[in-house]
Amino acid sequence: MKGSIKLRKLTAVSLCAALLCGSMVSLQTVLSESNINAGAVSSAITYTSGNIKEYGDYTYSVENNKATILRYKGNSQTVNIPEKINGITVKTIGAQSFYGADLKSIKIPETVTEIDAYAFAVSRLTAITIPKSVVKIGVCAFKSAENLKNVSIPDSVVEVGVGAFEDTPWYNSKANGDVYIGKAYYSCKGKIANGTVSIKKGTKSISQYAFADCNNIKSIIIPNGVSTIGEGAFNNCSSLKKISFPEDLVHLGQEAFSGTPWANSLPKGDVYIGKIYYKYNGTLSKDTVVIKDGTRGIADWAFSEGCDSMKKIELPDSLEVIGSYAFSGCPKMTSISLPKNIKEIYPGLGWAKPTSDGSGSAASTVGLIKGFTIKGYTGTVAESYAKAYGLKFVSLSVQPVSITLNKTSMTLGKGETTKLNATIAPSNTTNKTVSWRTSDSKILTVDKNGNVKAVNNGTAWVTAKTVNGIEKSCRITVKNAPSRITLTKGVVTIGVGEKFSVGSAVPDGSAAAKRTYRTSNSGIVKMTRTDWQGDFVGVKPGTAYVTVRTYNGKESTCKVTVKAAPSVVTISKRTLTMKVGQTAALSCSVPSNAGCATRTYRTSNSSVVKMTNTNWTGKFKAVKKGTAYVTVRTYNGKESSCKITVV
Repeated sequence: MKGSIKLRKLTAVSLCAALLCGSMVSLQTVLSESNINAGAVSSAITYTSGNIKEYGDYTYSVENNKATILRYKGNSQTVNIPEKINGITVKTIGAQSFYGADLKSIKIPETVTEIDAYAFAVSRLTAITIPKSVVKIGVCAFKSAENLKNVSIPDSVVEVGVGAFEDTPWYNSKANGDVYIGKAYYSCKGKIANGTVSIKKGTKSISQYAFADCNNIKSIIIPNGVSTIGEGAFNNCSSLKKISFPEDLVHLGQEAFSGTPWANSLPKGDVYIGKIYYKYNGTLSKDTVVIKDGTRGIADWAFSEGCDSMKKIELPDSLEVIGSYAFSGCPKMTSISLPKNIKEIYPGLGWAKPTSDGSGSAASTVGLIKGFTIKGYTGTVAESYAKAYGLKFVSLSVQPVSITLNKTSMTLGKGETTKLNATIAPSNTTNKTVSWRTSDSKILTVDKNGNVKAVNNGTAWVTAKTVNGIEKSCRITVKNAPSRITLTKGVVTIGVGEKFSVGSAVPDGSAAAKRTYRTSNSGIVKMTRTDWQGDFVGVKPGTAYVTVRTYNGKESTCKVTVKAAPSVVTISKRTLTMKVGQTAALSCSVPSNAGCATRTYRTSNSSVVKMTNTNWTGKFKAVKKGTAYVTVRTYNGKESSCKITVV
């Protein structure tokens, strides 16, 4: 699964906010008094989908091969949470799992990434060390742990829920001023002296209600790197008029700036905060909304008011996050198409707040739109979200129709490596993942990237397979590693500007697909091709050496002498008389200070004189009576001709 599903609280107000000013009550009491369907809330809070299991003193559930601790039923005061339960890695300490537990010490394994709401609330913990694997601490996670004095929190924590450490000695001992937990700005405990707040660099999130009711804040500077601003973070900051938003912001909680002069000054219509779609601030008369390109997130409850006419929304490929109940004011929107880059979907997608309860009064219950459909790409968080919430999913994925390899057959030497490359069509295929396998690992091995190694002599096939099962294979024969390699030329003389090539050979029964060429002096001889065949060009007069090397270190060298380009070329005969059927040969010469390895011959009339060899020596045959010319030409265009008379 790509990205993650945010199975969080489904209430329109903070679960913990109701508890901050009063005595502790049960979570279920708070839930039952919320304005959300109780069954949906329970499912989201406990991370379950019906597969609740028992393991010793634990109740747990499994989703996507990850275990969530649901409840600790033991009575030990010292607990070590296991890394794995029945082979499944423990990733989440679930909501209320240790609520009210009579424990003093607990060890959380390095596998855990999230501690959920009320997980250790009202426990008797005296100290807690949170492992570096944890990135999120939920709402009221340690609230009212009245003996909790020592807390160790790593920088890995980037998000902290409201009230996570409320009413603990550790939190109460915090001095007035900014309180950080890991890389999350948790709360402002004191007064803001100068009216301006600057969040420190490195902060990843601003927690829920962190600055709520700080009436003397006039401006806030939020640095780049902050990706999340929690629900009600600046709620009722009655003097807040100026805000600097970061480009990295992707999630904005409900009513983050409610009750501020800044929010009250927002214009009617589409309202954006950086690259976040904040809300539709007005009454929407059109049935289709297009979110502009470059938008990375849609805020919680963005389309919750005045959007009764909205039926469709078009989302850009840049979109990564959709907030809680983003479209709850759109009861006519029965489906949504999600881009393939979507990474996080918060609860409530496909839920709507009815405009009336049937009697003309505004209804308060949020309910799932009947038959709501999610259209998205297979293997992404869109599909996982639909599965988790029991919604209909329609795939937008483009499947592969063919696969080709850069090689369909080849020969390697023992111990040699090579890389096969696969091309999938059509070019807009959604998932171009390729899996590789070998037909015989004793002969060939292949890794997940198509890197092949020849292990032993023999023949085997390496096969590439697309996600939908289309395959293509390359036949590979493995021979002995070469004991030597020999160039086709040991000595050659060329002219300045002349191009030349040398091949190479290894003994029978051996192979070397990889052969690399190099020059000893690129100022005299410059390589233009260095694989399999050595192509080079003369740069200036002098001597250099071109060397070929096999994958196992065997080498052979050609001495290359570069001379001046020829100013003339002279053919060995200027005239020649022949009888029909006779053969002859011509040669040529260039000045002694010049070089020319490439000399080509041609005939002016192949029906009279037919060439049988055209390089270095011109061989030909008299075909019928007549006259023709045989011409020699150098690489730089110098020519000389012989008149041939056939009698």
